[in-house]
Amino acid sequence: MERGLSGRTHPMDLTEAMGFDIDPPRVATFWMKDTFIPLWILFFDEQSKLTSWKTMSVENNPARPVTMYSSEKIARAALEISPRALPGATLKKLLGMQLCVTSFSGPSKAIPAR
Repeated sequence: MERGLSGRTHPMDLTEAMGFDIDPPRVATFWMKDTFIPLWILFFDEQSKLTSWKTMSVENNPARPVTMYSSEKIARAALEISPRALPGATLKKLLGMQLCVTSFSGPSKAIPAR
């Protein structure tokens, strides 16, 4: 099981992200166990197209989360970002667009594919 951003108490920087490789691709479900910052989770299909996103709120009792956040379709990858990183209207425009997510030894970056 992935740990993700559990235990983090300070907000993510606008350039930070946490990526998840979902292999094999499937409807993926996440939760906010021991997570003390709000997040957005973005789901991508096997063609790297953004298919959906969810607003993940801090739970009343982070040690015992009750809300689950699932991709609406088969997902190949997920990306957790700060809700401050992109306006919701921008995410709506990105739905169905192919994104290139590159990973470095430092922070991951998501950039539109060309």
